[in-house]
Amino acid sequence: MEKAVLESMRRVFWFARCYEDLFVKQLQEKSVQEAKKELARKKRELEKTEKRIAELDKLFMRIYEDNVSGKLSDDHFSKMSIIYEDEQKEKKALAERLHAELDKNKEQNDGIEKFIAKVKAITDIQELTPEIVREFISRIDVYAPYRENNQRHQRIDIYYHGVGYVFIPEPEEVEEMFQEHLRDRKDNIKVKTA
Repeated sequence: MEKAVLESMRRVFWFARCYEDLFVKQLQEKSVQEAKKELARKKRELEKTEKRIAELDKLFMRIYEDNVSGKLSDDHFSKMSIIYEDEQKEKKALAERLHAELDKNKEQNDGIEKFIAKVKAITDIQELTPEIVREFISRIDVYAPYRENNQRHQRIDIYYHGVGYVFIPEPEEVEEMFQEHLRDRKDNIKVKTA
């Protein structure tokens, strides 16, 4: 597993360095599409929550007036006011959380730039250290192993800080580009030592 994570990180870092514009474009497109859907959902939920908070204010005023005029008993008023106050507290907490999440979405674009800057600072990862894992990886999802053509396979999704899950072009294309990169690197090393 460690070897698979290391190899995946090396490929992502290499791709981010060598094809920075394409990498940024892919992440922005992915994050923009996801963010638009999520942002729209959160805005709708926030509007609904704020509307309900306003309704609760009106309902509370109405039961207060009914209590003062004698249409509503003191016991009923107490029970209803407690229910309305509790719901209003919940809705206000939800509204605050939604505002914070909407602000967080705005900060997400900064994450791409920070990720690329960190990747550029690292030349080549030879081994997976706890420091590298903490700095770059937010979580790793490991799926159940399966067999295909008498070989054991296991899917691993790596989510990076600031950018989430990184989708790289077709594995064959990346493998070809990566192998070419390794050959060029070996050739450069041989030329320098010769």
